Amino acid sequence: MRLPSIYLTFFLSAYLCSCCAAQSTTQATLLESEKASLCYADCPVLPLPNIYGAYFYCFQADDKLVIGWHQAWEPGLGKLAGLKDKAVSLRIDTDHIWVKLPEGGHVKLAQYYHEYQFTNESCRAAAQMRSFEYGYTRPQPVPGEPAQPVMHGAQIYGWSLCSRLTGSHFIVCVVWDLKGDIRQNGVFEQIREPVTSARPPFWNEATDGAFKVLHLRDGRKLRLLESSPESRLSEADGRSN
Repeated sequence: MRLPSIYLTFFLSAYLCSCCAAQSTTQATLLESEKASLCYADCPVLPLPNIYGAYFYCFQADDKLVIGWHQAWEPGLGKLAGLKDKAVSLRIDTDHIWVKLPEGGHVKLAQYYHEYQFTNESCRAAAQMRSFEYGYTRPQPVPGEPAQPVMHGAQIYGWSLCSRLTGSHFIVCVVWDLKGDIRQNGVFEQIREPVTSARPPFWNEATDGAFKVLHLRDGRKLRLLESSPESRLSEADGRSN
């Protein structure tokens, strides 16, 4: 039996409302907005600023900075750009930002996870850190391949360059944090048994910011040695004898 359209409309509206309720609303301040071109030498002869242009926004929401963008054709983007240093209401999820305009209506932005040269220093630094966390760029002192990202879920917590100790299964790793500072230079061994903890590998500040487990993007998990490689090798030799 087919449901009347009024019931379908009711259930669809209830579903959409429940999705909106799941995203909490927060008050924020628009720190900066920028309009930029998405093309340069390859721009078409016919000027189409709303197609090949984009708006970038940086919001201060509580103690964090939120960065979003959209191509310039979306209605309301110009009005939003004019709200610099004013309070707005945001709904935020992993991929999008919904901004409520003071005179009514909403603007939907995409989360921006790349570097962007905002004039505001804090916004510029936040954009750079987002790019580091998602692996689009890496801090200047960190070398290119074969340096690997150290992961925490989908985000990057640092970078590591590892090499195997000659004649053993132990691995020496240099670890940089997201600022590009060397945080750790230690000896690890690969974890071959399943990790039983439901909690993902973590950055343990209790050990002066050192990783106890390196979870690399290639799938390897490396455990920091609590004792020296020499003592571990001696123990292994003793057990074999």
